[in-house]
Order: sequence, then C-alpha cells, then structure tokens
Amino acid sequence: MAGSTQLGSPLTVFDASLLTNPALVGVPRGTLPGGYAQVLAGQGAFTAMTDLTGLSVPVTLVAGRRVKITGVVNAQSSVADDVVGFFLRDAANTVWQTDYTGLPTAGNGYSFTLIFPFVVGAANSPLAGAQTFKLSMQRAAGTGNITTNGGANTLVNFILVEDIGV
Repeated sequence: MAGSTQLGSPLTVFDASLLTNPALVGVPRGTLPGGYAQVLAGQGAFTAMTDLTGLSVPVTLVAGRRVKITGVVNAQSSVADDVVGFFLRDAANTVWQTDYTGLPTAGNGYSFTLIFPFVVGAANSPLAGAQTFKLSMQRAAGTGNITTNGGANTLVNFILVEDIGV
C-alpha cells in the first residue's frame, strides 16, 4: 500500500490516507501506531500492585474515535484460593478497567483478559492526545506469590490498542 507504515505485528499495516480521506473517515483504522506489545517471558513473584514489564504502549488518541484496548496475561499463584486483580491503567495510574479472579488451585496458570471499548473524549473515557496504557496485577486477597507465565507460541501476554471506527 502506498504511504503504509509497518507496525508492531507483521499482520498490521496502517495506511496514512485513512486519516485524511473524507470517504473513509468512519472506517476502523486497526492497530494504532505503537499500540501493540507482547511478552513471552514470565514475571514474578509479586503481591503488591505491579506494572507488568513490557506491557505498556504509547498511542495518540483522536477525539470522537471508538477505541478498544485488549489485554491478556497468563498468571498463577503459589497457593490455592488467592484472588488476583488485573488492571488496565494509564501513565497517571488511572484505572480504566479491572478484573478480580479467584485462583482455586496453586501452580495452575489462568488466562486473564480485559477488553475496554470507549469513545475518545466521552465522559469517563480517556482524552484525545498522547496516552500511555499499561497492564498491572496484584494479589488482592490471600497469602501466595503471583507470577505471570510465558512461553513462545503458547502463552503470549499482550496489550493491543485498536481504532474500531466512529
């Protein structure tokens, strides 16, 4: 595609003409530039609120656009019955989405997924302009240590920011 820029994934191409062509103004633009990060390695052990290494993305949001942020992390606890909090936050540590999940078994990995759709600049939504979004976790209840799991092609932890139209 003329004017295309390759982004973080080999399957993602952003065509700059989408920004200025009036006939295409409502078309979803896909992954925002800088809007994808993945980590194949695990991280841990932690109990307090911890930003997950490598799962932070800087993006520029345009007012009025619909955006969807997806975060996926695989994690486990060292003991049964811990509760883990999974958070989507911005650089100012504002929490935009959260999920609390009980882990019934020690040592078994669980997949955590957050999906946060919003209209840029709408009430209770991120504002237009430069933003950084990150994934964080903490042990919310229990006594165990939390670790994230990773592994090439099997346990990919990622954050993805997509423009899904107007």
